[in-house]
Amino acid sequence: MTYVPDFSIVTDNWIVLLRGLWVTIQIWIPSITIGLAGGLLLAQARLGRSGWIRGTSLVYVELFRDTPVLIQLIWFYYAFPILVGVQLT
Repeated sequence: MTYVPDFSIVTDNWIVLLRGLWVTIQIWIPSITIGLAGGLLLAQARLGRSGWIRGTSLVYVELFRDTPVLIQLIWFYYAFPILVGVQLT
């Protein structure tokens, strides 16, 4: 018994896949821009001369580095809207 791959589902739905790729690119570009800018600012804060700026950036980095991503997602979904007053869909 041999397996014959069937890519007809991909070729039949290539328009939907291209639309999904376009949405991904639209999300990716601002995310990379914001992430790079934020990372550079945090790096500069970590290398700064002021002790309280270094300490604050150290706490921020270690907080997000040391907690699992699933916990962060749950926190942002449930606790962040309560603190800010905006309900997420």
